[in-house]
Amino acid sequence: MLELPHQRNELEVAVWMALSGRVNSLPPRVFLNRIKRLLDLDDDKANPVFPVEAPGGKGRSAKYGAFGSFLMVIGLRMIDAGLTQGDVIFVLRNLKSVLLDAYENIVKNPPSPGQNILARDQPQSPTMPDHDTLADTSVFFLLRKVELKECLNWQVEMPLFINPKFCYGLKELYREMKMLNYEDPVRLVVQISDLAITVREYLKLVSAKRLAKD
Repeated sequence: MLELPHQRNELEVAVWMALSGRVNSLPPRVFLNRIKRLLDLDDDKANPVFPVEAPGGKGRSAKYGAFGSFLMVIGLRMIDAGLTQGDVIFVLRNLKSVLLDAYENIVKNPPSPGQNILARDQPQSPTMPDHDTLADTSVFFLLRKVELKECLNWQVEMPLFINPKFCYGLKELYREMKMLNYEDPVRLVVQISDLAITVREYLKLVSAKRLAKD
């Protein structure tokens, strides 16, 4: 998938817009520091979590693709749900390939946040559970973080995340949640389809404004 690279400040503004809903404002310093910390922790230059489309060098700044912005909004949402920054880097690094598959699927079958899509116009998607003439374009990312590792006899000193899964549509999410029980009662659920499309559109908006000024 061809994605035009974006400057870091464009990534920062687009991610801020996607998560805050404030289209005509700039991100505050505390928000920029959250992004900076994640980028600083992404220290594997051979295989970075946030793909660099155009590496920085002397007199140049690194540029990022839309997929990198998608990973950033997911990471910040997971921080908002209580995961640490180190947890986020660990999860994104180990699941980047499957997140890319999910991202590409979302782009091929995009939602229209805040609007309904007829099932006949998007036959690849499941239908809404309460309205079978409407397409359900939602995609959910599910994950469980285990803190009580001793209960699972887990002796390794590293984060333990289990049962990562993507659910396509509310029906599939319902089936997955119905399986939770006293032995496995917890999931972190992030709706990622609207995030993917929203940050993608804001990147286009921010880039268009920059080009208009050039």
